[in-house]
Amino acid sequence: MKYLNYLKNTFRLYLISGIALSLVVFLSIILYRYNNYLVGALHIEEDISLNKGKVKNQTHEIDTAIKYFKDDLNLDLTDAYFEKLVFQTLDSVKTKMQDASITVTTFEEAEGQKRLPVEIKASVQTYRELTDYVEYIESFRIPEYKINQISISKGQKGDIVLDIKGVIAAPSFSVQDEKAEAEGKT
Repeated sequence: MKYLNYLKNTFRLYLISGIALSLVVFLSIILYRYNNYLVGALHIEEDISLNKGKVKNQTHEIDTAIKYFKDDLNLDLTDAYFEKLVFQTLDSVKTKMQDASITVTTFEEAEGQKRLPVEIKASVQTYRELTDYVEYIESFRIPEYKINQISISKGQKGDIVLDIKGVIAAPSFSVQDEKAEAEGKT
């Protein structure tokens, strides 16, 4: 009987010490990971504080360049903005339709809009691809791609060639027009 009581007491002691040891190991692992995350966060904060000066310098350089263009060279960037939008549109078309050839002419201005005539020729394999290309071209809103003509023909290699003729157009405005309107209102 004494031996059984001794085993019961020892087992309880071992059980309690095992639970305590498990708890200590578990907490040690959590503290170790937490420490690693804190050290990582401190390194990131140091990197950010080091790069903050570089960003301020670059921002100052950009502001200086913009001020130089506006004040010293008297450049009006409204036309360049439209052209930038057009070229971004053409770039996205070329990215989406990689095998396409894009032909542009010169910029025109009529009816309060700036326009750029564009012709896109692309080889298509399936009807689904053809409809996807046309839908993609029609999805442009600013600047808008107005389709004038769509034709399908057989290419030299026996493939199907989609030919889309249209105009990229956006409303035309200038700083002088806005100034004149502002002066007329006052």
